[in-house]
Amino acid sequence: MFLDEIGEMNMTMQVKLLPCWQDRPSAGSVGTEEVQADIRIIAATNQDLEKLVATDVSGKDLFYRINVIPMHLPPLRERPRRHPGAGEHFLSKYSQPR
Repeated sequence: MFLDEIGEMNMTMQVKLLPCWQDRPSAGSVGTEEVQADIRIIAATNQDLEKLVATDVSGKDLFYRINVIPMHLPPLRERPRRHPGAGEHFLSKYSQPR
């Protein structure tokens, strides 16, 4: 599951999502058995969540649940040498007829 702009999520929504991470989520029922879902969550934001948590703007529980494997990807404007090569790669890969 991909959660975009997790830093913008209001506390009401955070409270609703937390039980999904605390317990194994249920994918529904089959007959009399409950089927467990095996999901992975990827969350993205352009905000500094540590600062939000420090100022109590964002919930600490949510931050600590999603902050398992943090990855910082700088914006393209901060890495100008990289994106021209990537653009050329995808252009040549997808411009050729199949």
